Amino acid sequence: MTGKLVDIPTLDSLVADPGLVQTLPAHVVDHILIQVTSLLPLLIAKSHAVPTTEKSQQEDRLLSIEAAAAILGKTKDWLYRHADSLPFTVREGRLVRFSNNGIQKYIRARLRQG
Repeated sequence: MTGKLVDIPTLDSLVADPGLVQTLPAHVVDHILIQVTSLLPLLIAKSHAVPTTEKSQQEDRLLSIEAAAAILGKTKDWLYRHADSLPFTVREGRLVRFSNNGIQKYIRARLRQG
């Protein structure tokens, strides 16, 4: 990698001034994309999480393939291919849905393993 060292801007500064993105070298953009992409599933899971005291009171809801893919950070194709081996898959005839509570439990278990 050649070229000048560039300070990597914070997400706050990029949101405040989106035009900054146009001035960034490609390697800095790649770096930011990798960081944001790796955090996205965790941030989505956290935003959908319910505090422990409310979990027993929360009813489960079935999610579409698009919603489940966004929460898990996976593609729809990946989910379709692995649906039968995932513990949170719910089949309604030919329709495939995913348990929101099951996905949250799956993510928590994966985080403990890591």
